[in-house]
Amino acid sequence: MRSSLPVLFVLLLLALIYSLTLAPGVSWANQGADSGELVSAAYTGGVAHPPGYPLYLGLAWLAQRILSGEIALRTNLLSAFFAILAVLGLQTWLRRLDVPAPLAALGALGLGLAPAVWGQAVISEVYTLQLFLTVLVLMQAPVGTAFIGRMSWPRHWLVSDLLRGLVFGLALGNHATSLFLAPALWFDSTPGKGRPLWRMFVRFGAAGLTALALYATLLLRGAGDAPVNWGRVDSLSRLWWLMSGGSYTASLSVSASILEKIPELLTLLAGAGWPLFLLAGLSLLLVRGFETLKRLTLVLLALHLLFGLSYATRDWQVNLLPVFLLASLWLSIGLARLPGLLWPARQAQLRIGLALLAGLSLAWSAWSAWPLVDASRDTRAADFAAVVLNGVAPGSLVFTNEDRDTFALWYYHYSLGQRPDIVILPIGMLKYDWQREVLRVTYPDVVIPDQAEYNFRQAIISANPSRPVCAVFIEPQTAFLCR
Repeated sequence: MRSSLPVLFVLLLLALIYSLTLAPGVSWANQGADSGELVSAAYTGGVAHPPGYPLYLGLAWLAQRILSGEIALRTNLLSAFFAILAVLGLQTWLRRLDVPAPLAALGALGLGLAPAVWGQAVISEVYTLQLFLTVLVLMQAPVGTAFIGRMSWPRHWLVSDLLRGLVFGLALGNHATSLFLAPALWFDSTPGKGRPLWRMFVRFGAAGLTALALYATLLLRGAGDAPVNWGRVDSLSRLWWLMSGGSYTASLSVSASILEKIPELLTLLAGAGWPLFLLAGLSLLLVRGFETLKRLTLVLLALHLLFGLSYATRDWQVNLLPVFLLASLWLSIGLARLPGLLWPARQAQLRIGLALLAGLSLAWSAWSAWPLVDASRDTRAADFAAVVLNGVAPGSLVFTNEDRDTFALWYYHYSLGQRPDIVILPIGMLKYDWQREVLRVTYPDVVIPDQAEYNFRQAIISANPSRPVCAVFIEPQTAFLCR
């Protein structure tokens, strides 16, 4: 019973904090511009932006049918749920690595209250599910000679390898950055180390089949009449376009403002508490054993940091959640092992002192982060949608300009059914033939031309002369202009 108290404490504390800061609906907080699109794609049976997120869409659809409250709130709760599962997974992993229960709880809270993780736990996004799957993948990886076999995974190699492949495949079916986790399956599959090469093929084969099965569901979604239907996936070529990143690949460049992002990265790490990262770094450097886990950690840190820093989007930071996971892991390992290395004669006292330092740093960073990640009072998306939907003329062609305005209006228009008389037209997406096909299905009374002399915005306006035309704006303030 006593061993379960730290788990219960972490569970209840995070559940309380997340519930107090949870967004009540669609939110623009914490880089959450995509939330309206993700909620709507799941609810209408459609397809989200590349790479499609089939696993998340299926789970979100289920949560929207089971839970009560506004549709977006139900999906926000899903994010909080998987964030807590990820934290509890880390806590379980640490206990199996012989980390004392209080120190495992401290490391778990370091992950759950890291501002980058906390911010994603209170809005509708794919990243807490990805964090949970990352924990499951890494829990099954070897750690090195210091590990004496307390992990309770199946002993038969075939069951174990199939399970590892299945979990990795689920992660691939949620987010493309799961490819960076491949070394977790490779490390102990290398020939010459007593593990046959064909075991690696079993793992990656199971992963590939699982991921392909999930992405195949997008063919069923894409063939439907959902109004949120990226790529209108009705062929293998369109499925590949979606899976491979579509137009988002243009945002990836190794030389794209990496140096400019370094200060922002340092600010992001400082927000979680410098003492925590310093202790984690010392642990990674000084703690003996865990050789494989150390190598895996360094590889994963390099891959995620390189990707995050070279991804030229405003929400690039959300791809760094595995960095906070690894930091929390090594923080707890360090608190358990460093005192015996640094001051053997006083290791008990030193462990208590370091734990207090880490705990105070965590409490301070959480207190400082609260107003920054709190989405419970963020009504910007709702206010924007209310102004536009209550003000535009009947039957208007409403042209949107960016993710925030488009996805917020999609949610209220498609998911909640508000203003069915108007037409939402995202300017940046009109150049895609699949988007024009979706618009024809969604708005059969509107003429959507196949060709445009100048641009498709002007072509649609000219083809529908009896409809009012409205343009919406977010900056410097919410407004719309109609004629």
